[in-house]
Amino acid sequence: MPPDPLTDDMWYDALGAAILAKASPQAFPMAVGDEKRVEAGVLVYRNNVRAAYSRALADAFPAVKSLVGEEFFAYLARAYFDHAPPRARLVARYGDGLPAFLEAFEPVAHLPYLPDVARLEIAWLKAYHAAEATSLAPADIAAAAGENPDAARARLHPSAQLLESAWPAATIWRRARREQKGALKLDATPERVLVIRPESAVDVRLLSPGAHAALGALAAGATFSDAVEAALGADAAAAPEAVFSEIMAAGAITKVFLT
Repeated sequence: MPPDPLTDDMWYDALGAAILAKASPQAFPMAVGDEKRVEAGVLVYRNNVRAAYSRALADAFPAVKSLVGEEFFAYLARAYFDHAPPRARLVARYGDGLPAFLEAFEPVAHLPYLPDVARLEIAWLKAYHAAEATSLAPADIAAAAGENPDAARARLHPSAQLLESAWPAATIWRRARREQKGALKLDATPERVLVIRPESAVDVRLLSPGAHAALGALAAGATFSDAVEAALGADAAAAPEAVFSEIMAAGAITKVFLT
């Protein structure tokens, strides 16, 4: 007796499993006796899906693609698809796991900075798609926070994202995107980065250790006084005025409030 037909939802679930996990034709009970035709169809769908997600990955990670070359990136994209089949509904989130994948991907072990470059590309995309907001003018920040820095806290721009790399990831990223020219020394020089879109364009800027620590503290809900302590903890020689000048110049703060 033939099996009961699948419902539409079950059929599409089975098709998705076959495309992503290479399920056998037995995933489709209604097609028993015609496995070869179903298997060929699933193979076509699988190749189309893989190609579409590989293109999406290339669009999202142009610097990574530039660093490893087009041919190797195509190989990397296929390996990533097999390792982490797409699960999120948004194609834009497909590459979220790429940095961790690169850390364990033996063929790029000689490029230890590559995962951080990928993290920077993800941060760039998130900043690009973040909500709009108006940054406070430096004078307004100073006036609001100066009244009571022990109770003043900040709301950061929704696009603001902080990264810290043991490598010159932002410099490598700029060279890979051809935004910066000249020789590049790939030594283990750490960089602290703020990715933000206060206006129309995404800004990738290097921060001093003190400014990076202070901004991270503010992002976590710390007061301005605590942010100064965080800056001094990262760099004992940091000057609070210079630290907050960096932060304000980046347009990172949209509101100051007292608690």
